Formats: sequence, structure tokens, C-alpha cells
Amino acid sequence: MRARDVMTRDVVWVRGDHLVSDAAALLTEHGFAVLPVVDEVERVLGVISLSDARRAVGDPTAPVWSVMSSPAVVASTEADLSEVVRLLLDHQVRSVPVTACGTARVLVGMLSRGDLLRLTVRPDEVLVAAIQRRLDDYAGRGWWRVEVEGGAVTVTGEFTDEAERRVVTALVHTVPGVRLAEVVHRTPAPRCAGGRG
Repeated sequence: MRARDVMTRDVVWVRGDHLVSDAAALLTEHGFAVLPVVDEVERVLGVISLSDARRAVGDPTAPVWSVMSSPAVVASTEADLSEVVRLLLDHQVRSVPVTACGTARVLVGMLSRGDLLRLTVRPDEVLVAAIQRRLDDYAGRGWWRVEVEGGAVTVTGEFTDEAERRVVTALVHTVPGVRLAEVVHRTPAPRCAGGRG
């Protein structure tokens, strides 16, 4: 699983010339550990935390660039989650900006320890809904039945061939929190006109 599969895409950011007081208000309002600081084309220049903002106490006109931490620790969208965990631990940070692979640090998301923790504690019902939605998007409602117990997924239903069964298995594994998946073919029922295929 990659950073792009888990990251938060709707990112709140500030520019270097914004006021520190405005950044502090955003941090407090949203409960973020840090905000990414970007330039005019959304390249990551640094990050600002509440502890950074405290350095500007008493100067209401201080710009973010004057107190931000730079350079920022960033992860690529293609970074394996184990690499991201190592980054967070090695640099003792709670979240990192995620930048588009192959670009000059253009911001596309944020990834926090909380995002990673949620992968390990997703309730089975949430997984059922997420997997069912993915399968319904692929083939239409009602072709397969999903059951989850302790992160172990069983999908039962009719498959046109072994290739389709492998596609469904792969789709199930794209949902964060899935430990293992068993995809079981049941005896085909007559198909209605207008179905998939």
C-alpha cells in the first residue's frame, strides 16, 4: 500500500507570506499538528506548527516564512507505508506533506499517524461497506456478497471466469484494512438481460 492510498487529499495549507496569526488560527480550528507552507505553484517550502507560531508571539504582522520549519520532511505519493512510518519515527513528527511523484515537491496530500492508525482499527462493518461499494462500482449492485470477520474478507457470488475472480480479489485488496481475502464461486444463477458483461 502506498502513501497515495491513505493520504488526506483535501489539504489546508498556507503561503509563506500569510500571517503567523492566521496559520495559528487554522491549526487550532482544525486540530492539525502542522500546516504545509507552499509557494504560488503549491510546492512545499516548509511546515508550521503551533510551537513554530509561538515564536512570533507579540508580532501580529510576522509572516509564516519567518518561523516555519524548513525544509519540510515530505513523502512521495508512491512511498510504501513502511517508508512513511520510518519517516514519522525518524524525524519525530506526527504528519508529513505528500508530494506528487516526479515533481518538484508539489503538494497533493497530507499523511498523519492517525491516518495510519485507522488502517489497523477499521471495524468490520466499515470494511464490508467499502468493499461492497467498490465491487458494485465495478459490476453493478448484487453480483457478489461480502462478509468480513476480523479484517478477513469472504466474497461469494458468480464469476464469468477465473480472470474475473482474480480481478475481484485484487479490488478487495485495494481497500485499506483488509488482511486477507477469499473469493468463492457459487453455482451460477440464470442471468438477467442488461447485466454486466
